[in-house]
Amino acid sequence: MGIINFLSYGPHIKLLLSDYTLGGVIFTLWYIFCTAILPNIYAIYFKQYKQMNKLGLFIWFGIQILWQAMVLYSLYKYLNYKVHQKKDDNIDIYTYNLFVKGGWDNFQDWLSYYATDIWGDIILLSFIFILPIGLFDKYDGKEKVQFIFTKIGLFSVFLFFILGPPVYHISKEKITIRGYLSNVLQFKGDPTKDGYLEYLNTNKTKIIQIILSMALVVYIFISGKKKYTKRKMRLNKK
Repeated sequence: MGIINFLSYGPHIKLLLSDYTLGGVIFTLWYIFCTAILPNIYAIYFKQYKQMNKLGLFIWFGIQILWQAMVLYSLYKYLNYKVHQKKDDNIDIYTYNLFVKGGWDNFQDWLSYYATDIWGDIILLSFIFILPIGLFDKYDGKEKVQFIFTKIGLFSVFLFFILGPPVYHISKEKITIRGYLSNVLQFKGDPTKDGYLEYLNTNKTKIIQIILSMALVVYIFISGKKKYTKRKMRLNKK
């Protein structure tokens, strides 16, 4: 029913059309070019399609479709929340403002949301190496891990020129485990007041992200090394 309302000439589509600006159209086209057109030009030029099997190609194009679907879903969620007078400062608002209204400030807001999610970056890049695409089989585990953190480093440099230098929160308190979790890892709550079970439950998403990202990096390093060794042995036999 929500999708029908989104496509109908109701309050959703009226709001979308009234908010759309030239800046939003320009960024939308730029996003499509960077996430759907440019990667395929690169793959064609360097003949990377030849390294993929049918499953790899399916995943490759599926990822590109997913990037577009995520944006559309954020627009859909924002329009529903807006119509029902539900407002919240989240990624859906940042996405809507950037892709519909455009503007440098909205671009900074959108990037700043992802700039704080270092664990999400590690998980996303790790899954790219785990998926059977076939592009990274020639690299061993060490090179794959280096590639992950190199990409994160390059993204940090890019953010510097868009958002400026990061703001560091320096605490004068003595270092403690709870202080480190709160100030550095940004855990919420106080285990001494809320209880440790409630404290863990409040921060379960962050805990899962940290454990998963570290586990994926270790898995990629070990499994990548084994696969690289087997591949090298097969090539030597030939």
